[in-house]
Amino acid sequence: MISKHKKVIGVLTSSRADYGIYYPLLKRIADSAEYDLSLIAFGSHTSKLHGYTIDAIEADGFEVDYKLKTQTGNDEPNDVSTSMGITLLKFSDFWEVHHSRFALVFCLGDRFEMLAAVLAAVPYGITFAHVHGGEKTLGAMDNSFRHCISHFSKIHFTSLPEYASRVSKLIESSENIHIVGALSLENVGTVKLLSPEEFLEKWGVDLRKPTVLVTVHPETIEYENNAHFADELIKSLEHIVNRFQLLITMPNADTKASAYRKAFLALAAEHSTSVFTIENLGTQSYFTSMKYCSFLLGNTSSGIIEAASFEKNVINLGKRQDGRISGDNVHHVDFDTEAIMRKVENLAGMSPYTGGNIYHRTGSSKLIMQEVDSYLSKGE
Repeated sequence: MISKHKKVIGVLTSSRADYGIYYPLLKRIADSAEYDLSLIAFGSHTSKLHGYTIDAIEADGFEVDYKLKTQTGNDEPNDVSTSMGITLLKFSDFWEVHHSRFALVFCLGDRFEMLAAVLAAVPYGITFAHVHGGEKTLGAMDNSFRHCISHFSKIHFTSLPEYASRVSKLIESSENIHIVGALSLENVGTVKLLSPEEFLEKWGVDLRKPTVLVTVHPETIEYENNAHFADELIKSLEHIVNRFQLLITMPNADTKASAYRKAFLALAAEHSTSVFTIENLGTQSYFTSMKYCSFLLGNTSSGIIEAASFEKNVINLGKRQDGRISGDNVHHVDFDTEAIMRKVENLAGMSPYTGGNIYHRTGSSKLIMQEVDSYLSKGE
């Protein structure tokens, strides 16, 4: 319920990934005496293919005030471009009606849908606060999207000093840039994890067995190579499955994601007792699987940012995360079957990683809201 006496803070969420990162911030805003939280869900949240994750948001006790269907459902370049156009048009109508409602709107990361939603708001002068700006991922178009979002934002919350410096260079100013650590790491200490027995009951996967957590998304710069990359990956997984159980979370809504999705489903059909594909684990189950797995294999930002907090080693594949600063637990390997297998052999006998997490900073959501309070009190 929105109060007439509180300032309204909007939050744009376009996927399961950004929602999981936002979670501690959403809790803090929702519990605030000064602000009302207004969630705006779009992108893959409204896609049945990707699990219609609005249900997960509402199951966590949040009200989703606005739901905008913006995806085409396919993954060719034209489909992604069309989804961007649809998002721009729908948010043009949305901001026309609702722009005066928000004191500030949070946006996060680097998704094409997020950029389109922000871009549509520019004529309305909406104040955006961008989380996770300044990062670099040379193997994904997201790199350009992220930098554009920073240009349209008034407040910037970065995870590392190096990223704050990059934002400063991008916007040609050092004002309103704050280093707050990785917001998602606040979940590590607050989200109650499942036991292996509870996980087995919920998902049918026994994490007491040696397990590799696999999360792979397409490379969107050299998107024409994804079929080859998927083939190299599957050949390596065919070998790994003889030693490890595979828990595969499905790729997000990027160009050529279907190359991996089809390959994973075929592998699971062939090895039904040792390969499990799950569309959306959610934060609790994903962190649980991270805690109990032997190591991670893929090219997701969670391997770069969260895995170290669970003392896990990571095989990071390909170029998608190139440029993102990583700890010593992250081992970079090309999409090459032999190279992947060699690194699996190395990690199979390696001790848990104990070097700490370079992205951790205590109380990230509190730091963010302190800066929001300060900014809004000035009436900037």
